[in-house]
Amino acid sequence: RDRSVSRGLGDVYKRQIIYGGGMIFVPLGNGDVQCFNATTLKSMYLIENPASLGSYWGVYGAMHYDKGKLYVGYSNQDDYGGYAVYDTLDPNTDDEYEVVEPLWMTGEEDQSYYGAGAVTIEDMVVIGGDGGVVSVRDAKTGEELTKLQLSGKIRCPLVYADGYIWTTTKGKKIYKLLLSESGKITVAEEADLPNSSNASPVVTGGKVYITGGVRGAGFLAVYDMNLTLLALSLIHISEPTRH
Repeated sequence: RDRSVSRGLGDVYKRQIIYGGGMIFVPLGNGDVQCFNATTLKSMYLIENPASLGSYWGVYGAMHYDKGKLYVGYSNQDDYGGYAVYDTLDPNTDDEYEVVEPLWMTGEEDQSYYGAGAVTIEDMVVIGGDGGVVSVRDAKTGEELTKLQLSGKIRCPLVYADGYIWTTTKGKKIYKLLLSESGKITVAEEADLPNSSNASPVVTGGKVYITGGVRGAGFLAVYDMNLTLLALSLIHISEPTRH
């Protein structure tokens, strides 16, 4: 059966829906997020774009669901944005469009989160963004525990695998990060990439796979767990001839 989506649907081609806890979360064109029951597709509630003072934020990255909480990064498609966390429990089952307020959010002039996504580890959430900053926060309160400046914009969801956090940047870098029990984050290993990347590393079988590139020129690279390059395939795509 057809189900109604909020009138804010608009331009959603850059948005990514996710599933969590029996719910589907759909970013809308006006910066809101609408939650649906995954079985019935009945609307449960709305998460309003939290930007104030008339600034426009949208959800252009990967949302993250964990243990009943939804982690959402916002961007104004420029230098600013913010991060917010929501409880996903439906506060009023009789109202399909009531507005859910954030449990906490970062400031209005935080870094932009465009293509980025977080990971949760124990009671911490680790977030990367356009400022190249990896921020570690208390997942419950939002208090920033520590942060680390990397080289280049982070435009991919972070990956937690084999006890480390992995990410790439548009600064042609790939990083292996270590998070301590106290929340301190440090660079365990780093390596140069053949080109910039907006892709998340795939860590499996003792190897790290990553793609990237720019228009007309891409790459597929394979590294070992210490980020020593094992194999590289360069991809060149010719523009079609126009007649």
